[in-house]
Amino acid sequence: MEATADDLPAIIELPLNTTGQYHAVTQRDVREWESLYPAVDVGQQLRNMRGWLDANPKKRKTKGGILRFVNNWLAREQDKGGGGTGGTQNRPTETFAEQQSRRIREAIYDPNF
Repeated sequence: MEATADDLPAIIELPLNTTGQYHAVTQRDVREWESLYPAVDVGQQLRNMRGWLDANPKKRKTKGGILRFVNNWLAREQDKGGGGTGGTQNRPTETFAEQQSRRIREAIYDPNF
């Protein structure tokens, strides 16, 4: 059987309240959340969650509660309009690759570059 992107190792692991245990987040999870929360930079928010969980070990979630934590976090960000980009509430967040492509195009056509 051929491996798919969904079978690859976790793209990030969120620590659980049991010492040494983590919840593995896959690319499939990220795609699902990106479709549910289009105004949110899901990858950045997962890194923010990881940082928060590392800084607050007594507030880490259980194996059964981690997905609720993730969805609640992403829903709050969606309600804020995503990554705090100001007036872009209705516009989906650019991916890193899209940002790089746009910056290159702008540099090519900018006479002051």
